[in-house]
Amino acid sequence: EVVVFGKQIEVDAERSPIELPLRNADTVVEATVQIRDSNGAIRYQGSVLPVDENGPVAMRPGDHTFEFDPKAHNLPEGVYRVEFVAKGTDGKPVTILPMLTGIVSGAVLAGEPAVRIGARLFKLSDILEVRMAPGTDASESQTSSLETGLGQSVVQPTGGRTAS
Repeated sequence: EVVVFGKQIEVDAERSPIELPLRNADTVVEATVQIRDSNGAIRYQGSVLPVDENGPVAMRPGDHTFEFDPKAHNLPEGVYRVEFVAKGTDGKPVTILPMLTGIVSGAVLAGEPAVRIGARLFKLSDILEVRMAPGTDASESQTSSLETGLGQSVVQPTGGRTAS
């Protein structure tokens, strides 16, 4: 399982709700999201600011989640581009970084290396974190660390269960 920076969401055949983790470094007082189809047409646009009983609330710096229901917005199965536009307390633009979590189903090594998550490709430089996939027992796989001499370590499997 990997966490990547990514500007795409994938709507599955069931049109399951989507949770898109976000990160911003500065306080955001205005923030909208646009979801575009493969032709660039806007299929959804709305605010991503949290709301309390008094209305929209500023997003503090840190990690947040944008929740989106494709069924509620009549979005069919497919891959869509997500774009965020945000302003800070000083009225200047603030970057909102969308992140995705998914199981790697393949890799492309020719040209610019990338990993495949569902129908989407992400550059290796977009990977933020690699971790055990849900349902995987970490105790079944043992590793050892090998020093390369260049200030880097390589983790190598040393045991565990093998497929038969």
